[in-house]
Amino acid sequence: VTGVQTCALPIWIYLMLAGVVLGFVTTYFTFRFLPYARYTEPLLVENLLGSMGFALFRILVPVLGTIMIAARCGAAVASDVGGKTYSEQLQAMETFRAPPERYLLTATLWAFLVSEPLLLFASFQAAKWTSLIVFVAVRPEWGPDFWDVHFHQEQIGRAHV
Repeated sequence: VTGVQTCALPIWIYLMLAGVVLGFVTTYFTFRFLPYARYTEPLLVENLLGSMGFALFRILVPVLGTIMIAARCGAAVASDVGGKTYSEQLQAMETFRAPPERYLLTATLWAFLVSEPLLLFASFQAAKWTSLIVFVAVRPEWGPDFWDVHFHQEQIGRAHV
C-alpha cells in the first residue's frame, strides 16, 4: 500500500466535512438571521436560495477546497521531494539520465489535476445535501422540491423559474 492510497480516504473526508460546514453555515445563518424575515423572506427566498447555490458552487467550495488541498497536499509533496533530495535519489535519477522533473513532478502535477475536481465535486455535494437538510429543518413549509428548483437556478442558467 502506497502513501497515496492510504492518504486518499482522509482527504475525501476532510473536504466533505468542509462542505458540510459550508452548507450548514450558509443556509442556517442566512435564514436564521435574515433581517425582518417575516416580511422579506417570502419575497426573497427564491433569490436567496439561488444565490447560495451559486456562491457554494462557484466561490465558497472551490476557494476553500483549493486552499485546503494546497495546505495538506502541498506539504506532503514538499516533504516527499525534500526527502528525495536529502537522500540523493534525485541525483541518482540524473545519473541514469532520467530527469526528475519529468518522472516525479509531472506525475505529481497530473495527480493534482485529476484529483482536485473530483475532491471539489465531493465537497460541493456534501455542501448541497447539508444545505437541503438545513433548509427543510429550518423552513419545513417550503419543502425540498422548492429548495431543489431554486438552489440550482443560477447554476443551470434558469434566471427566473
